[in-house]
Amino acid sequence: MCFSLLLNSVFLFANNKKDSIVKENPLLKIYNSTNLKKPIPFNRQLFHDRIDKEQDRVDMLDGEDDEKVSLANEKMGDSLTICILQQVDQMQTMIENLPFEQLSPQEENQIRIKYLTVLWNSMRRIN
Repeated sequence: MCFSLLLNSVFLFANNKKDSIVKENPLLKIYNSTNLKKPIPFNRQLFHDRIDKEQDRVDMLDGEDDEKVSLANEKMGDSLTICILQQVDQMQTMIENLPFEQLSPQEENQIRIKYLTVLWNSMRRIN
C-alpha cells in the first residue's frame, strides 16, 4: 500500500514537473502540441493520408470502425488504441511543427517527407 502511494506521488510530481518545464521552454511546446502551426501543404498531405489509412486498418482489426481496438486481451487493445490511433496523430503533428531554421523550404519539405515515410512504413509493418 505504501509503495503504491509513493509511486503515485512520484508520478504526479513528475507530471507537474514536466508541465512546468514545457511552460518554461517554448521549444518543448512543439513536441507536446496537438495543433498545427501551419496548414499541411498539399504535396505532404498524401503522406498523412497514407498513415491515416494504416490507422484505419488497425482500427478495423476488431471488425468495427470505432476509434478503439478491442482485443481478447483488454490491456493490449487499450495499448494499441493509445499507441496507434492517438500517439501516431500526435507524431504527425509534431513532424509538421518541427522547427527548421537553417534550411531552405525545399530541404525542410524533404526532411518532413522522410519522417512521414518512416512513420508510414512502421505502420505498414504492424498491419
